[in-house]
Amino acid sequence: MNCLDLLLISIPYMLLYGDIVQVDSFNLTLIHNNDIHSHFAPVNVWSSPCDDKSLQSGKCFGGVARIMAEVKSIREKHKNNTLFLNAGDNFQGTVWYSLYKWRIVSHFTNLLKYDVMTVGNHEFDDGVDGYSPFLDATRLTIPTVCCNIDVSNEPKLVGKIRKSIVVEVDNHKIGIIGYLTPETSFLSNPGNTIKFLDEIECIKEEVRQLKSQGINIIIGLGHSGFVKDVEIARNVPDIDVIVGGHSHTLLYSGAKPSVEEVIDKYPTIINHGSHQTLVLQAFAFGKYLGLIDIEFDGDGYVSRFEGKPILLDNTFPEDTELAKEVTEYNDRVKQKYGEVIGKTFVLLEGGYKCELKECNLGNLITEATVVYYMNKRPRSDTGWTDVAICVTNSGGIRATIDASTQDGNITLENLITTLPFSNNMIILEMSGQFVREMLEFSVAGHDPHFKIPSGKFLQMSGLRVVYNLTKPDFQRVDKVVVRCANCTVPEYLPLDETQDYKILVPKYIADGGDGYQMLKSKDIKRISSEVLDYEIVSQYMRETPIIYTGVDNRIEFIS
Repeated sequence: MNCLDLLLISIPYMLLYGDIVQVDSFNLTLIHNNDIHSHFAPVNVWSSPCDDKSLQSGKCFGGVARIMAEVKSIREKHKNNTLFLNAGDNFQGTVWYSLYKWRIVSHFTNLLKYDVMTVGNHEFDDGVDGYSPFLDATRLTIPTVCCNIDVSNEPKLVGKIRKSIVVEVDNHKIGIIGYLTPETSFLSNPGNTIKFLDEIECIKEEVRQLKSQGINIIIGLGHSGFVKDVEIARNVPDIDVIVGGHSHTLLYSGAKPSVEEVIDKYPTIINHGSHQTLVLQAFAFGKYLGLIDIEFDGDGYVSRFEGKPILLDNTFPEDTELAKEVTEYNDRVKQKYGEVIGKTFVLLEGGYKCELKECNLGNLITEATVVYYMNKRPRSDTGWTDVAICVTNSGGIRATIDASTQDGNITLENLITTLPFSNNMIILEMSGQFVREMLEFSVAGHDPHFKIPSGKFLQMSGLRVVYNLTKPDFQRVDKVVVRCANCTVPEYLPLDETQDYKILVPKYIADGGDGYQMLKSKDIKRISSEVLDYEIVSQYMRETPIIYTGVDNRIEFIS
């Protein structure tokens, strides 16, 4: 055999750099999840905590023990060709997080053995001090990537987050670039020492850096939402695959496997003529596990793929040892938060349903808040209350309460899982002009097809609004009427933009959260309160024999 023969044999199995690219095809099994939100125990069909009856009857989904067992099985089957990625928001969302904060998140994150993860906005809910120790506890085994977060002025985070990383899978080098929505600056509590940059520009720069090293398979691992992921895929054609999070989007091909609405196909394909980018996301809360087999050609382009998110129902076994540990934690949680505080015979819909339209759980929360403050006020002959209106951002209503398997009983755990952020409810006194501006912002960019949820969308009591989604943003409030406060018989009257109204709102949006900057105006009077949202609703539930809140056309659409 001469030297030329040796060269011809060797080239297909070599990874060369410079002007020469790898010429052999490569198969990758990509596993991914996103937005776990501290749902370490199994969840019910609505992604709320699973009760004992449902657990015993096998009607629960997900949980870290089931995720671990399935990932182990996939890794064993595919040996050295797997990559397990996490797209952020492992923090916040259950009483587990309320009790144990970053410690329990880092514990289970390490056990799941992700290969790479990115940053979620909720990782900053307890500030830098709540996130930095998590990175200390995980970064030796799981690198965190995010290119558009500048932490150079935050010493507690310097050196803990990389812009990108190159990993080797079956002797093939893959570049992974992280990114996070810049809206984190007002969605969470990162403080003033961190800067959030444009995702697309930083991704383009990292792609250039990786390409210069001869890396021709590049994955974006982001937490900016499905719409932004698609935009990135269109504008950065050198990215081969995007693994996303933040919007809790279920991508799926075929009939929907459970109650979640399917937003688009899995994968969503963005074509660039000579090649394509695959966009992936797998809902949230550990209910699904994203799984796709991808073949890359010698130029690093996707040439073939097959896969779909796996609905982790009871046909998938749990890791026995981890299941025991989860049960022990769950028993402690139930002991502290298992108290029955109310009873309902209706499904109280929360979660993404509230981010699209009026929902009965939003109606319940806002009405309970109005009642709470009405009862605190001395009785008057001139009016039935001081504050007849309450609004709340739907992104704060995190879960549906399904008490059907609990004989209608609502537990404190159910409620705190629904309202996990411990928001103070405060009173703002503002003109009708600000009320209109607030409502216009609520529905700006709202999806007229009611598929893409929006956490800033307001649920309400004491207001009735008609939105015209055929109109441009900030011209969509077609009609709004307001419940009177200084009256002995409550009735709805047209909004008067010159009149002042007192409105109950979560402190989060009063401080400009979700983009409600207009509520920080010096022309709005602010009356603080130390009462938390879940305490208010808990009291209402305890005092109401049977809850049967429905939807009653507080919010209507023209589309």
